[in-house]
Amino acid sequence: MKDEQDRDWGLQWTLFRTALGDESRAEGWESPVIWMAHAALSPPVLLPEAGGHQFEQRFARGGIGQAGVSSVDDILEHGFEAWLDDWLLKSRQAGALLPAALHFSVGDKQLAFELRELGPIVLQGDKGYSRKSSDGQASYYYSHPNIAIEGRVMSKDGSIALEGLAWLDREWSSTFLAEDQTGWDWFALHLDDGRKLMIYRLRSALGQDNFSGTLVAADGHAQTLDQGAIDLTPLQSTTLKNGVVLPLRWRLELPELQLGWTLSTDNPEQFMQTTVPYWEGRIEAEPMSGSPAGIGYMELTGYRAAD
Repeated sequence: MKDEQDRDWGLQWTLFRTALGDESRAEGWESPVIWMAHAALSPPVLLPEAGGHQFEQRFARGGIGQAGVSSVDDILEHGFEAWLDDWLLKSRQAGALLPAALHFSVGDKQLAFELRELGPIVLQGDKGYSRKSSDGQASYYYSHPNIAIEGRVMSKDGSIALEGLAWLDREWSSTFLAEDQTGWDWFALHLDDGRKLMIYRLRSALGQDNFSGTLVAADGHAQTLDQGAIDLTPLQSTTLKNGVVLPLRWRLELPELQLGWTLSTDNPEQFMQTTVPYWEGRIEAEPMSGSPAGIGYMELTGYRAAD
């Protein structure tokens, strides 16, 4: 997003749901469902008074109303809601996901934003079935990469208006990753020509990484990118202040489509020091050989501190 001085900002809001047992047989405090929410705000690097990258984490037990999502009947009658405490994503009309309002907090800052769709939802993988390994690990996965966002970041020092582009992902599965899979590298890009691009690599300790991606045309048509269509190479590693070593500069090429970019960030310290730590933050896509430039987000998991 951009502020009124054309400076770059980023935000993240994620809601996780884990069922630890047969949830149909337990209610109230005996519910086996655990909820976790992450929120982050990434102000411009050249605005140190904004506090730098900030994040927050919350947990909740299912079955007591502290966190949840709407039932199908409630969505049809009132619209969609997903919440944990007072962190809330709420549709503005019945039977639809968007337009919606998003409200959450990070530290002493309150964030309030409006979301509206600019294009269609995209099914990832094979009509939404996203294979994660050759051993059968998979998820159902769709994205809404065509979202306009605007709102304000508010604190005791005043408020800052922001607007730009957003990306919503929804993914669910009944399995964990394969035992040899150590983490993933995920990229979501808004390209200047109106196209959208999602790429991920699931890293394997055995050297058999799993790649997948989707290139979405400006009209919403989605093209699945299989294992052989993606060339993703880390170019430079950075040691963060907390000692974690991360590849924060990449070369991404789609040879068959004659597209390529160098991906990097101006803020290496966008690290989420949460219960499950990972890096997630704003990146820029510098074009290669006539490709369109772009902006987006990168998520890196499973990396460790240097010895």
